[in-house]
Amino acid sequence: MEKEFKEWAKKNTDIMRKHMAPGWKFWGFYGATMNLGPYDVTEIYEFKKFADIDTARAFEDSEWDRISVEELDFMASWGPSWVLREAQEWMVLETKKRKKK
Repeated sequence: MEKEFKEWAKKNTDIMRKHMAPGWKFWGFYGATMNLGPYDVTEIYEFKKFADIDTARAFEDSEWDRISVEELDFMASWGPSWVLREAQEWMVLETKKRKKK
């Protein structure tokens, strides 16, 4: 199955990049290498505003739909999903200093 997914991903990565919802960017497929870490694959996407999530939910594109359905054939189970931001964009909340008793 690994070889088939690799071939499928290679064939469809550029198509996915061209058929993304407005506001979204597809970086690609990434996975554990050289037996380091869990054997898993992840897809990495980028968006700028949380409103882009709603845009993606309402997005209709027959090519994107085809790819999404084909990809499900390779998924044994769903792994974690992440919403990532670059370190420069992190919002840091300072905690209040507790009074010593």
